[in-house]
Amino acid sequence: EAKKTFHLELHGRTKAQKQRYRERILAVTQQDLKRVAETYLVSKDSSEVVIGSERSGAVLAERGYQQFRL
Repeated sequence: EAKKTFHLELHGRTKAQKQRYRERILAVTQQDLKRVAETYLVSKDSSEVVIGSERSGAVLAERGYQQFRL
């Protein structure tokens, strides 16, 4: 509890603000998530990244993914 209080005070937040934030998060509906996804996760602007092992590289290459070694 002391650690939570410390972080609230460190960032200038009150327990009431933390509770309100929690309530707002819990109030998000499935329809809200769908609306946001349809608005911001549009395929023309999206990218796809797959991180895998050396062994999965061949399978991903067969599926048309470019490989980059980091």
